[in-house]
Amino acid sequence: MPPALRAGMIPERNSSSGVRCAVGEQVAVGQNAAAVPSGWRWRAGGYLRLLHPFPVAMNGVAAAAFALLAHRGWPGTARVALIVAAIVGSQAAVGVVNDLRDRDLDAIAKPSKPLIAGRASVAGAYVLGALALVVALVAGVALGVRSLALVVAMTAAGLVYDLWLKRTAFSALPYVLGLPILPIWAWICVRGAPPRLWFTYPLGVLIGFGLHLANALPDAERDAEGGIRGIVQVVGKRTARALCIGSFALTLGVVAALVRSHGGMVVVLIACAAVLIAVAAIGAAVRPTVAVLQRNWGLLIGCAMCIAAAWLRSLSS
Repeated sequence: MPPALRAGMIPERNSSSGVRCAVGEQVAVGQNAAAVPSGWRWRAGGYLRLLHPFPVAMNGVAAAAFALLAHRGWPGTARVALIVAAIVGSQAAVGVVNDLRDRDLDAIAKPSKPLIAGRASVAGAYVLGALALVVALVAGVALGVRSLALVVAMTAAGLVYDLWLKRTAFSALPYVLGLPILPIWAWICVRGAPPRLWFTYPLGVLIGFGLHLANALPDAERDAEGGIRGIVQVVGKRTARALCIGSFALTLGVVAALVRSHGGMVVVLIACAAVLIAVAAIGAAVRPTVAVLQRNWGLLIGCAMCIAAAWLRSLSS
């Protein structure tokens, strides 16, 4: 293997002015070498990317929406702010640790990632992750002891995935065990838990499994090249795509059969989830490119939110 590959520094073409190494260094070609991008805005953007803003924001939106559905109205600005801060801090910390753990793979396949491109330092990432974790724990404490316990459980599931299980055939377990906690946690932050609320957990297990596959599929080839043997590599991409769509379809069918109220909002949410599943299924079957699978990840996050919202709405009726 060439030394550059072993060192994890794959050069990347930077138009005609030179070759930029994956760690952000510039190698001059003649006298026309361009300077490496710099400045506080460039670095701030790198640290923002470390937080994985899209999935983190979706978690915040989902938690707030679930709390509103549970309360059947606005539970108060301070409480909503604490709920959003807790889940955003928790998942941002998980996102930062993910990038720290994946530096070896990203140096080969994703040289634009902040820690590889030089937009963020390893020390800065540790500080950022620690601050995010502190925000999650402080907000969790402010919401009560039960809230804190569930915030810790969700965060722990993400960190176990990042540090130990992501590169194994057991990579789905943290998603399966941790993700169903989110709607339950949002509910108990604003009101007492009815017995039927706990059915949320087994329903969430299926969604967690599907979301894990949706998240892993776009990077399946890169991960395989990096020696990862996750569930997608074990069962194969075609089977993984079928399992992904199937888990969402099965969950939607069960929720549609279980909901007590088929009021207007519940029907709309179930219909939206069905449309999103259909669009994702068509894309995965007809043209399963990396771009399409990445789009499906976003579609299925929206689908998961619709299914969970329909279920919680029926419980609060």
